[in-house]
Amino acid sequence: MNEGRSKGCLIAAFIWCVILALLGVAYKFWVHPHLSKKLQAVTSSTSHYKDELVLAADSFSGYCVLRSDAFKQELRDRQIKLNVSDDKADYAARLQALRSGQVQLAVFTIDSLITAGARLGDFPASIVMVLDETKGADAVVAYEKALGSVQDLNDPAAKIILTPNSPSEFLARVVLAHFSLPRLKEDWMGSADGASEVYRQFRSAKPTEKKAFVLWEPTCRARCNNRAPACCSIAANSRATSWMCSLRSGSSCGTSRRS
Repeated sequence: MNEGRSKGCLIAAFIWCVILALLGVAYKFWVHPHLSKKLQAVTSSTSHYKDELVLAADSFSGYCVLRSDAFKQELRDRQIKLNVSDDKADYAARLQALRSGQVQLAVFTIDSLITAGARLGDFPASIVMVLDETKGADAVVAYEKALGSVQDLNDPAAKIILTPNSPSEFLARVVLAHFSLPRLKEDWMGSADGASEVYRQFRSAKPTEKKAFVLWEPTCRARCNNRAPACCSIAANSRATSWMCSLRSGSSCGTSRRS
C-alpha cells in the first residue's frame, strides 16, 4: 500500500515538473516577448516625450555610445526621444540635412565638416562637443599578393577604393602625402557608398588586383575573418595621432517639439 502511494506521489511530482517546465517555456518564448513588445510600444509612444531629436551618423563603431540603450534611456528620462539616422557617411547630405532642419544633431570629423561646409557654402551648425580622437579605427587594407606595402601602390594600375568626402578619403590622402608614389595615376580613387560597400568590393576583388580598400570599424575588424592569410593592413591611423577627431554638431533649428 505504501509502495503504491510512493509511486503515485512520484508520478504526480513528475507531472507537475513537466507542467512547470512547459509553463516556463511558454512564458519565455511567447508571453515574455509579447509583454516586452507591448512595453516597448508604450514607452516609445511619442505622447511620452516633450522633444524629439534626429541624429545623423553612420556605422562607425566610435559612435556606439550615441546608439546605446543607456544614452537613449538617459534622454528618455528627460522626455527626449532620439532617432539615429544612418546616412552611410554622406557628409554633404548630412550637413544639408542640418541646414534644412531634417536633423538636429550630426557627427563629423573636423576635415569632413570643413570640406562639406566649403562645398555647401555655409556652416549651419555649431560644434557642441568632441567625441573622440580616432587611433586605429581606420585602415587601408589589401591582399598581400597584390599590395604588401604602401610603396606597392606606386603603380599605374593601382586603385584605392573608399567613401568619397569622408574620413576614409582623408586617411588615403594623408597616406599618399607621406609617401612618394609618382607612378600612381591621378584617377587613383575608386568610389563606394559607405564602409559596407567598400568591404563588399574587397571581398569580391581578385587577390592579385592592385587595389587597396579604406575601411573603418567595425567593418575594418571583420575584413579578414574569412580570408585572413591573404590580406594585410598597409596603413592605419594607429600609426599617427591627431589625424582624425570626431565632433558632434548641433543645428540652430533646435528640437522638434511634441505636444
